[in-house]
Amino acid sequence: MKILKFTCLLAFLWVSSSVSFAQPPGSGWENPVFQDEFNDNSINTGKWRVRNDAPFVSWTVNEVQVEGRGVLRIENVTNTAGAHFGGWMDSKQKYGNGAAFPKYGYYEAMVKIDNAANGQIWPTWWIWGDRINGFETTEFDMMEYSGFSSRWNNNKASSSHHFRNDNVIGGDDRSHTHGDNNRNAFSWHRWGVLWTPTEVSFWYDGNKYFESVGASDAAAEVYPLKLIFSSTPHVIDGYNGFNDPVQPDNPIQANTPQPGAALPSLLVDWVRVWQGGNPPGGGGGSNPVVTMRKGNATNFSIDGGDGGANGQNVRLWTYYNHVNQQWVEIDRGSGYYTYKKRNTNFCLDGGNGGADGQNVYLWSCQNNNQNQHWRKVNLGGGKFRLEKRNASGFSIDGNAGGANNQNLYLWSSSNGNPNQQWSFTNVGTANARLAGAELPNPATVDESLDKENLIIYPNPLTEGKLNLSVDLQERNTIGLRVFDNAGKLLYENAMGEYISGTHILTFSTDELKMHTKGLFILEVNIGGAYDYRKVIIY
Repeated sequence: MKILKFTCLLAFLWVSSSVSFAQPPGSGWENPVFQDEFNDNSINTGKWRVRNDAPFVSWTVNEVQVEGRGVLRIENVTNTAGAHFGGWMDSKQKYGNGAAFPKYGYYEAMVKIDNAANGQIWPTWWIWGDRINGFETTEFDMMEYSGFSSRWNNNKASSSHHFRNDNVIGGDDRSHTHGDNNRNAFSWHRWGVLWTPTEVSFWYDGNKYFESVGASDAAAEVYPLKLIFSSTPHVIDGYNGFNDPVQPDNPIQANTPQPGAALPSLLVDWVRVWQGGNPPGGGGGSNPVVTMRKGNATNFSIDGGDGGANGQNVRLWTYYNHVNQQWVEIDRGSGYYTYKKRNTNFCLDGGNGGADGQNVYLWSCQNNNQNQHWRKVNLGGGKFRLEKRNASGFSIDGNAGGANNQNLYLWSSSNGNPNQQWSFTNVGTANARLAGAELPNPATVDESLDKENLIIYPNPLTEGKLNLSVDLQERNTIGLRVFDNAGKLLYENAMGEYISGTHILTFSTDELKMHTKGLFILEVNIGGAYDYRKVIIY
């Protein structure tokens, strides 16, 4: 669905009702990181932008009843003078690089067209970034209907993955469906897309019906994307004085809406976005979480520092099995591995090429980035050397001895160099989840905290107060750290020692720096035993 230049008309309905959540495909999903049930009296402007830039104009009409439920209605109008009006609404929350949420996840909406369309309108539920400096971002059209549907697709809606900047893969610049009698856009159905590093697939009422050939192209997307609901009359340039240089013409002139025609609307019951789950068909899996201690200075471990950012330095630090020293080991095949800093989407990166003294740092994880692939050379005695894939003569070197903040760099590979020898300790597992950040299972470090001994509530929450109920069997210390979904440290408090018993610790979301909607990681440290919990603000 490309940019449409029409005026905007939106209508909304609120009816109190409860909605049971259909779960995404796979397992391990929790509450959505974004949702709108459209049960308010008006649009939630904290979540959505309604286009009203010229030549768009928007206004609200009186509430209407639509099948007894809270529903977003985007109307299509061709008035008696032949002027065409439609609607466009996109999410303020974006997904992908530079956005608060990572791009991978499951996106789904319950939608329908409320009457026979005969190719007169162009309603779409889709995900797109924009045209940025002349570059066309990835586009997913989960449900798209238009004059083309009437002309070529048996009057059925289609689904498409448009590749970045119209890249051609397999002889086409997109992967798409055609007419399919098993999918009906004119009654209520769930239309979704599952996006992982290795898969882009389209789903209908929880059933997979199509997989794109361009998953690798989508994985390379560097711009944030947004959710979009739009609908307009599908017209022909020059017809009744209308001209649009972007939207392709309706292929059937007889289907072009006539002045004063009654046109169907696009209806949306709800939209939800999930992240942090395990996709079906083995896309999740489990990866070891390891620490890497220097072979000749075993009290020092490779440490990624707090949070994560491109270019962030990686150094040695006193080993204490902290999350900053925990790395998800991802098998790339042929003896090579990527090491992703736990709770982030940043990996050990050796930079381009190789040279003595070249810095090793964190960089956004990319499956095919060989600067992040390390051959694990077994030296015997439980020690390994990490050799850079695309610069095989260079390995990670910790310099002589060991000290806090001592830098890591590349140096000419040598099995006999003790500064390149690393001892690996497996400290748990982490699911290869869909969120760009590596969200641990509520996991353990050293020893598990009994789930009944640590309760966090309310969760999810909207704002205000968050409570931690901690049950201590004996006097012990309690510490708390809060990370955002990209692994950035927001809050840290070594609260000190507490006597045995149950303690209710209450924090404001402002105090915890949880200022935005989304998913956060809480690290609770009780006497050196760590537990990780996910908290959602919506």
